[in-house]
Amino acid sequence: MKFFRKPDHGSYLLFPRHRRMIVDICNAAKTVPAFSVQREFDLSNIATARQSAKTRIGWAALFARGYSLVAKDVPELRQTFITLPWMRLYQHPTSVVNVTVNRFDQSINRERLLWARIRNVETLTLAAIQKSISEHQTADLKTLFRDGQVMEKMPAPIRWLSWHLLMRWQGRKRARRLGTFTISTLANLGTTNDNHPLIATSSLSYSPLTSQQRTIVTLLADHRVLDGALAARALVALERVMQHQIVDELASLA
Repeated sequence: MKFFRKPDHGSYLLFPRHRRMIVDICNAAKTVPAFSVQREFDLSNIATARQSAKTRIGWAALFARGYSLVAKDVPELRQTFITLPWMRLYQHPTSVVNVTVNRFDQSINRERLLWARIRNVETLTLAAIQKSISEHQTADLKTLFRDGQVMEKMPAPIRWLSWHLLMRWQGRKRARRLGTFTISTLANLGTTNDNHPLIATSSLSYSPLTSQQRTIVTLLADHRVLDGALAARALVALERVMQHQIVDELASLA
C-alpha cells in the first residue's frame, strides 16, 4: 500500500551548523547566575557631538569605549569567576569587548550572528573601535570568523569540553575570547533587548533613543563577581564618562 503523508504534518530539518554556536552559548550561560540593573541615560549632548563628527561613530562603539574607561577604575568589571581546580577570581589587565553583529552570510544564504572582538578597548580611539565593528559587518567571513566556523564544524562532545574548560578553568583565555564584557543591542531595529545569554562577567544593552535623546541602559552581571550596588554605580559612572570624556573625544573628530 502506498503511504501518503497527511497534509497537516510537518517535516524534520537538519539543524543548521551556524546555529550550533548559539546553542553552545545558551548552554554556557546556564552556568552564570545573572541579574540585571537599568538606568535611564541622557545622551542629548552626545547625540549632538556625534552629528558634528566627521567620522561616523556608532552607539556600540561609544558604549564600548565608555564602559572600558569605567572598567579601568573598577577592576571587578575585568574579573572572571573560575571554579577549577578551585574557586577563585581571574583579573584581566585590560578590557576586551565582544560586540554582537547580525549580518548576511552568502555561503548559507541567510543571516547569522558573529562577534566583533576588540581587545585593549580603553587604549583605542573611537575611530579605531568603529573601524573594527564595521569590518565585522562587511569583511569576508572566511577570514574574519575562521575560529568560530572551525568550532561549529566540530562534534558536539569536543565543543562541550572546550566550553566546559573555557567557562570554568581558563580565565585568561576566557577573557581574551569571550570578552571581559559584551554588548548586544537591537536598538537599530527599534527594539529593546535587555535579557540575553550572559557568558562574560557583564554585558551592556540599550534601548532606542527617544525624541528627547534618552535611552534605557541595561547591565547584566555575574552575581558571583558583582553585587547590585556596584553594578548600579558602574552605570552611573558610565553615564558620567559618556557625557564628558566621550563628548570631548567626539568633539575632537568634528
